[in-house]
Amino acid sequence: NLLDRPNARQQIAARRAGDISAAPPNVGDTIRFRITSFSTPCNSFTEALTRVKVVGQRGIWVTDINNPATDSLTTAEIQGYSDTLDTHVYARDTTYFGAPSDLDNNQRIIIVLSIEVNKIPLGVAGFVFGGDLFSRSSCASSNLGEVFYSHVPDPGNVAGTGARSKSSILFQMPSLIAHEFTHNIQQSRRLVLANGQTMTSWEAEGQASLAEEVVGHSVLGNTTGQNYGASVAFASGLGARWYGGRFQDLAMYYGWLPPGTSNKAADAPEMCTLFGSTSLTTSCDPFAFYGASWSFQRYVSDRFGPSYPGGEAALHRDWISKNVGLRGVPNVAALLGVNVDSLFAQWAATLYVDGRVASPPSPVSMSSWDLFNVFGAFGNDNLRLVPPNRTFVDFSDSRSMRGGSTAYTRLSAAGARPAMALRVRDGSDNPLATTLKPQLWIVRLQ
Repeated sequence: NLLDRPNARQQIAARRAGDISAAPPNVGDTIRFRITSFSTPCNSFTEALTRVKVVGQRGIWVTDINNPATDSLTTAEIQGYSDTLDTHVYARDTTYFGAPSDLDNNQRIIIVLSIEVNKIPLGVAGFVFGGDLFSRSSCASSNLGEVFYSHVPDPGNVAGTGARSKSSILFQMPSLIAHEFTHNIQQSRRLVLANGQTMTSWEAEGQASLAEEVVGHSVLGNTTGQNYGASVAFASGLGARWYGGRFQDLAMYYGWLPPGTSNKAADAPEMCTLFGSTSLTTSCDPFAFYGASWSFQRYVSDRFGPSYPGGEAALHRDWISKNVGLRGVPNVAALLGVNVDSLFAQWAATLYVDGRVASPPSPVSMSSWDLFNVFGAFGNDNLRLVPPNRTFVDFSDSRSMRGGSTAYTRLSAAGARPAMALRVRDGSDNPLATTLKPQLWIVRLQ
């Protein structure tokens, strides 16, 4: 949900007269914003007239005058969001990811609450547009500053993409702020402050999802590394706000197809992928890679964060800013100095092993969450990682896999069993090509 511009190295243009700059606007002022349509992001947009509702210490909150009047957000509700940004989100996000740029010189980010966001396909709740960091001569849709765009209540489905209740918006908004502000930081620190490349979608979305978790810790008084289970992940509704969505996204990687709990992709997670984007077609939900990448980054944070100079917060600041010319797997390899292929296999094993055995070795465990306990709370195998089960007798399976995925199989037998050998070949019964970087991992659970 943010513009991916891997080769963007344009110089930022000077501010135009009439743009928000230097001093923030006053409540009640009207400001025009260009909202990209995403069909041709820099060249197609809708111009929205907005009114300033709240000016906080860290954010300027504006609402589209064409937002539905029914169940619209009140000034008091927006003020509450602003307070969350000021007291929790800004401090935690900047500690973990670094300070954003300030192209428009107002010492704040701008939050545009607009029905135009509701009109975007896929049910997008919010987005950050990288083109806002460039001049209008290079990107006509630019608003020349640090902006994020949020959906609004639409109970009558004015946007035509599905009704959205006010209660759902109110529940989601605090975590949405934490998520989207992280994208502001990622984009501006790489494109503006370092003249580098953007992160890949999977890196950026996984890290923004991690931001929801760590801001939730700040709000709820929790900490990392505590092996929390379902009682924290879904505690009194607030846990669900900050944490529950992470596990629901991971359930999508396992094949869950929301809404409802009765549908599951038959070839998940092997035909889904950590290295995804919302434009990649897989059998899983388009947002499944959010959960895969969040869990990968939480795994990396738990495993390497305690020994990383400055801790896991410094690790994530460096993930963004240390190697701005690298993105994706090369970025992770340079950051951690490890073989990412092996790291990937160990993370994949962790998704099934964590919480199932007592004191598993650190390469296949997560210290912040007890995954087995958390997913047990769903009470439905469609949301869980459930590998096909085989016994210790002859069998032959044919499986297909997408890069960035794992095909799981569980071998089990009651009582004694004979010796067994495994043979893994390609569809023509030839050894797997080394160009595929195949990884075969086995973990003994008993």
